Amino acid sequence: MLEYEKNDLILSQSGENPIASLFCMIGRNSEESPEVEVTINTKTGRSMNLIVSSRSFSIDQVKCSIHILKEVSVPVPQTALFEAIQDTMETFMILVQPDGRVVDWNSFCERETGYPLEFMKGKFFWDFLIEEKDREIYIDLFSGDITNIPAHYENYWLLKNGEKRYIKWALAFIKNTSGKILYVLGTGIDITDKVEMEKSLRRSENRFRSLVSSMDDLVFTVDSETRFSGIFGKWCETNQVPIEKLLHKKVNQLKLTAEEMKIQEESFRKALAGEKVVYEWELATRNRHAYFQTFLSPMLNSNQIVKEIVGVTRDITDIKTQEKMLRELNEQHETILSSTADGILVIDNEDRITFANDKALKMLSGLTGYFIGKTVEQLLSAIFIDGEQFNPLDFADNTILEKECWLRSGKKVNVELLKNTMKEGNRKTGYVISIRDVTYKMKAAERQKRFYEAVPAGIAVQNHAGDILFTNRKASEILGYSHEELLSLSSFSPVWNATTEDGQPLLASEHPSMVTVATGKDIHNFVMGIYNPQEKEQRWLLIDSTAIFQDDDSSLPIEFVITVFSDITDQHEMNRRMQKAEKLAVIGQLAAAVAHEIRNPLTSINGFLTLLKPSLNRKEQAYLEIIFDELERINLVTNEFLTLAKPQEGKKQVLDLQSSILKPVILTMTPLANFNGIKINCKNENRQHLVAGIKGELKQLFINIIKNSIEAMPNGGAIHLDIEEKKGMVKIRIMDEGMGIPPERMKHIGEPFYSLKEKGTGLGVTICNKIIKDHQGEMIISSEVNKGTTVEVLIPKFNNMQLVL
Repeated sequence: MLEYEKNDLILSQSGENPIASLFCMIGRNSEESPEVEVTINTKTGRSMNLIVSSRSFSIDQVKCSIHILKEVSVPVPQTALFEAIQDTMETFMILVQPDGRVVDWNSFCERETGYPLEFMKGKFFWDFLIEEKDREIYIDLFSGDITNIPAHYENYWLLKNGEKRYIKWALAFIKNTSGKILYVLGTGIDITDKVEMEKSLRRSENRFRSLVSSMDDLVFTVDSETRFSGIFGKWCETNQVPIEKLLHKKVNQLKLTAEEMKIQEESFRKALAGEKVVYEWELATRNRHAYFQTFLSPMLNSNQIVKEIVGVTRDITDIKTQEKMLRELNEQHETILSSTADGILVIDNEDRITFANDKALKMLSGLTGYFIGKTVEQLLSAIFIDGEQFNPLDFADNTILEKECWLRSGKKVNVELLKNTMKEGNRKTGYVISIRDVTYKMKAAERQKRFYEAVPAGIAVQNHAGDILFTNRKASEILGYSHEELLSLSSFSPVWNATTEDGQPLLASEHPSMVTVATGKDIHNFVMGIYNPQEKEQRWLLIDSTAIFQDDDSSLPIEFVITVFSDITDQHEMNRRMQKAEKLAVIGQLAAAVAHEIRNPLTSINGFLTLLKPSLNRKEQAYLEIIFDELERINLVTNEFLTLAKPQEGKKQVLDLQSSILKPVILTMTPLANFNGIKINCKNENRQHLVAGIKGELKQLFINIIKNSIEAMPNGGAIHLDIEEKKGMVKIRIMDEGMGIPPERMKHIGEPFYSLKEKGTGLGVTICNKIIKDHQGEMIISSEVNKGTTVEVLIPKFNNMQLVL
């Protein structure tokens, strides 16, 4: 029984053997000892509970003692109901001796750890379930006063397959009638998802804080009292503004002019009312006048009440019309994981609920009488809202079901259900259903989605191969593809038709995200053109890309690249027009100066030659006529210079573009066209199209265009004109059947002094551009070699304000 050999107990000195010492201690001082309950270890170290009866006597004056040992087992109550509940609950249940040796555990422990109960019985649980570096902690706990072990604590178990599970434990001590601790019962729930989610949320928060901190803009959060609760970005550092001057200050405490303060207060008032607000404002700081653009985005709670405002302020002094890029990067990360025990329902063979634990009562109603005695179908029809005919008893044991339900409190929750059958022998006695609240999973997904969708810029997450893994709604809007379509694309997809800022093709490897993958460096303020299939045009993007390394360690490979971008097409077009206008102004000033310098001596030359003419012979007068012709050509060029340099005299008036401009121009140009074998056709001649303009300038505009078309068709052909109104503009399209313009020359059309004609001045199209600009219009030229050229002129349709302007 004690696992000793007989000779092991026959010793001359009792102190040399713990068993013999025990016998001597019990029977040393009395003739007869009552029964004594003791716990000893066998020779192999197994703990054993014994009842020892002793009696002393003498043989030949030698004092002896007899000890009768009986093993006592303390059975753990086991009933069919308890066993079914224990094996049905998706929780860890383990029973150990006071020294930490395993006595029993449920089937969930076996299934999760990979160790059978028979293997673990009698073994110290930490030898298999705790890492070697942490085992000393448990050895110390169980070798001392085990009542000092906390009743509730969290630790981990190392499974047989090497995985680690985090568990929240509740301990109970099982004692005998005398108060001695016989066993320690531990009940634990798996909180691995919670622990991993918390780690993931912390990593996500660190990544996004890093992303925000790298921005050059001022990113801030404001509470419901318009007090700055967070300041982020490099703006304060760049502009040498201490964060303390803003943090915890109210908006109305900023040092602004009365007018600017009014703009700020009105904008924040709208944001607190739930509106997204974009506004521009000015600030005189550090001896310069700065312009800023601010975007305010309200953060709504589940009750649609504004809890906080996220704002981004960008310095737009250099490019005032540039759209700013906003990012909402102050998401409130909350842990939604439940660490409480599962709810348990016991159902009899008639499908009626006969028992519910406290968690189930609290989760489902809080009133025992509400569903105890009801059938499972009656309960489920009262709480589940998906309308599906559903009964967990119809599914196989250990099948996890996810459902959405309304509790009697009015709260909507998501639960996991697990059913197991209760049996006594081979006879079914009912069912046990465990219920776990997994609402935190759904809420975490919804909050993360709201976070990305609240950001007013496009966001794309790509892997190291350039494949798109995630996009927000704004990304779909900017790029012109649905969310599903974007997930099937990558940086190497040809559909982007990407170009650089100067219009050159951009290789996939040169995309900002791919440059970040290749170099590990963040890319900021990269301008790239892409084709938007919804808008059917090229759009310009301002892009920032940031690398996310594995485990946030820059020495490891890049795991993801986050790209944030905004559509700056309007600003890009405005910049192009401004550059063109500035060039035209410079050319105009130069032209005026050159024209005046030429005209003065030209007048003198012309006058003196006129005086000389009568005194010359016929041959000399013939030469003189050639000189006069060339002088007239010089005079014509200087007149064009002056036309380019300053507006012609004339006041804008309401004109019917058809009758007042096009018909007279066509009438004027028809003889020249007929002479060159060209026919001029005009559609929509009878409709009236009113514009506000200077009659002479508009005539000159269309004469120049038609004259160019005639000169482009040396072999004859036709010129087609049509006119229509679209989106508040009158569009005149002039199409010829000429030689066309090669692509390499098209980009120079409109540049001063650039001409395709041998004796052209290169100012015709430039003057046309100036006339169009003076009339707030636009001219678009397209051409195809050997097929012809099309010129589209767009002039605003007449309204009363145009005459004022």
